[in-house]
Amino acid sequence: SAVRLEATIPLSRMTLGELSQLFVGQVIEMPETAPTSTRLSARRKALFTCEFGKLGQNYTVRVVQAFDAQQDFVEGLLTA
Repeated sequence: SAVRLEATIPLSRMTLGELSQLFVGQVIEMPETAPTSTRLSARRKALFTCEFGKLGQNYTVRVVQAFDAQQDFVEGLLTA
């Protein structure tokens, strides 16, 4: 069966006004300082830690490791 996968990366904060002006097909530039890693999720459950990349003309998401919720919690405490 097919499962929808999502990779989300935090880029910046936007106001509701800015969000309301987005349109289908719009390209949002990623700043040079954007995070290179993300979580790959299915049905709102994080499965893997991944990193963005580029192979030739294609953009990629490479699986780095299985998602570890405990490690993520500890890292969140350290950065707070």
